[in-house]
Amino acid sequence: MPNDRIAFTRHTIARAASLALVCSATALLLTACLFSDDSAPAAVGGTGGTGTGGTGQSISGTVIKGAVSGSTVTVYVLNADGSLGAALGSATTSSTGAYTVALSSTPAGAVALVAVGGSYVSEVDGSTVIKASDLLGALASVPATGSTGLIITPLSDMMVARARALAAAGTVLADALAAAETLVKSTYGIAAGTALETVLPTYDKASIGTDAFLIGLVLGSLDKCDSAVPALRGNLFAALSADFSDGVFDGKKAGSAITVGTGTSALSSTAGTSDFLSCVSGYVTTGKAITDAGITATDVAATTTTLRTALVGSSATPKSTGLSASSSGAISSLAYGGKQWVFIAARSQGVVAIDVTDPTAVAPTVKVFSSLVTNFGGLEIGGVVPLQGADHPQLLVFAYGSKHIALVNADTGVVEYEADLPLLATSPVGFSGGSAYIAGAIPDTGRDGAWLATADGYLFFDRATRTLTTSYALGTGSQLAENLGGDTSHGMLFAPNYTPAVQLVDLNAGKSYYLDGPAFASAFPTTPGGTTTSLSEPDAGSVDTGFQVGIVTNEDTEDVGFINLKTVVKTDVVGGKSTFVPGAGGTAVLKLNQPILSGSAVDSDTHLALFMAGYSSDIAVGMLQDPASVAVGGTWVGMTDWRYVSNLPNYSYARDPHAVAVIKNLSNSKAYGYLLDGNSHMSLQIDMAAVLAIPAVGTTGADQHRVDSANPALAAAVKSITW
Repeated sequence: MPNDRIAFTRHTIARAASLALVCSATALLLTACLFSDDSAPAAVGGTGGTGTGGTGQSISGTVIKGAVSGSTVTVYVLNADGSLGAALGSATTSSTGAYTVALSSTPAGAVALVAVGGSYVSEVDGSTVIKASDLLGALASVPATGSTGLIITPLSDMMVARARALAAAGTVLADALAAAETLVKSTYGIAAGTALETVLPTYDKASIGTDAFLIGLVLGSLDKCDSAVPALRGNLFAALSADFSDGVFDGKKAGSAITVGTGTSALSSTAGTSDFLSCVSGYVTTGKAITDAGITATDVAATTTTLRTALVGSSATPKSTGLSASSSGAISSLAYGGKQWVFIAARSQGVVAIDVTDPTAVAPTVKVFSSLVTNFGGLEIGGVVPLQGADHPQLLVFAYGSKHIALVNADTGVVEYEADLPLLATSPVGFSGGSAYIAGAIPDTGRDGAWLATADGYLFFDRATRTLTTSYALGTGSQLAENLGGDTSHGMLFAPNYTPAVQLVDLNAGKSYYLDGPAFASAFPTTPGGTTTSLSEPDAGSVDTGFQVGIVTNEDTEDVGFINLKTVVKTDVVGGKSTFVPGAGGTAVLKLNQPILSGSAVDSDTHLALFMAGYSSDIAVGMLQDPASVAVGGTWVGMTDWRYVSNLPNYSYARDPHAVAVIKNLSNSKAYGYLLDGNSHMSLQIDMAAVLAIPAVGTTGADQHRVDSANPALAAAVKSITW
């Protein structure tokens, strides 16, 4: 048994809770072995349902990926660095996956349990599957009376992979176990107080709403993904554990590609995220364990919402996957099937999809869904939002001046549903750059839909039922946000508007809070302590969901405001307008030295922001400052540095809605900005860090942050993509 297969769990024994770790390994998939030796020591003890040994101590439990029958479970001493020591006994699981291993000697500390081989019945189709990869578990200590009820699953597999990586890097084993268990549970929505290794997954209707059913749903969905490639059946689980070991689902283990099984197939960069969510959708509608129990997708809607919301908000899910968005412009992204796509609402050209998996590709794949314009009566396409709720990725497409929406297959451009929304408004909302019935949208993967900024207010479009559900009206005297910001992982919509004001929609509390009037001017004063504000016409909002910082851009000026959304203070008013104010030191205002700007987008992993305007060819690139990094007594300034370009060469502005996005590329971890060109069939791809690194023209005044538009470094940082 190779040494790189260990999983950890947390196990409660008798009256005292003792940490445990369930461990899983995949020697053929991991690019580096974390154990100190090359192979596991020979097993000692009996086989069959119960092993033999000499101490009177035993460890028992169940191996589940479906119940795993005929798997050999061996107990090893587990060293502090995660490596394996001597074998202490073994046993073979029964038809129900049960095992009891008698120990040949009393271990002084932690032990690891390694389950090798066996087979199980698939929850997806009822077929018998050979368990191609090992599942392992561990206990931090073994009580004198032994241990019972240790459940080993692919989730404990992931947990051990992460814990072992932390321990190998020097983290104290107990801390590594706790951190790894917390990450697994937070990734899949399992209650913080649940001891993962003690929960036997369930699949019956009466268990819906419990952690046992949720874990069963996760395992069934993983099996759905695993069944997609019959030739590799049984190998996906080990690959996902390897992927999870560095704490991020990106198809890599510490930067190295992961191979599925013994072949040459690489693990998809999105296997653990967007692809998994497609498997959830497929499993709840067609999975044999689900249908045999008489369960429908409606029955498990709340459970799937919990699972989706947790996965989107997990630190293991790269924000650049596109399962969440922080601004509602005409450019969005989604990674799925191992590829990363940028989708552009390209006005009269319909929707354009660009494969940016390799950002250095000279001629990337581009799909143009130009016929979509006819679905909107010839109106220009103004918005495109990726939705990941069906068993395949979809796009929610809308036109700025229409009540019409369409659900489109993201791969093919085929319209799968279209209808006019039942909006009550009889005329669109007017903005300086146009008018709109639907001004923007923020996808909400957890709730399986999108929040729309409409003439009726902020409304939720439920993708599954294809209806408008929850609504939030505009406050008295408040206007609709022309370019909406959002952070659904923290339960908020961020809506700066022309009032001037910010409407903050608390999706968890189910109500809106407002920053307007003197409070708004005080938050963003023209001069420190002043009573007037340079942000007199807030045009757009975006949110860094990592720092939880909202960005406010004024219409066609150089002024940008920042607000620490973590520390806002809300005041509930019964029968009136509830309000919020920033916490102490929680706002900043910057003048970016001359560029004409009105919109922004930000990547929440790298914290690089791109500023632009609907009617200007000026741009700016900046690095946001984390408010939490400011020393006591210091001042938060919003951005630590920025560069701007007046009249970016070979770029024509594209009017409203703002066609801007910033996306961290999953292949090279660099952030790229994307702009739609208004005159050509073209998008610009901007290497954000490269622009920020260009020396400014001067050191004072307007030149302090200005980049010469003729600088060769700027030309090298900007790439044109045409169609």
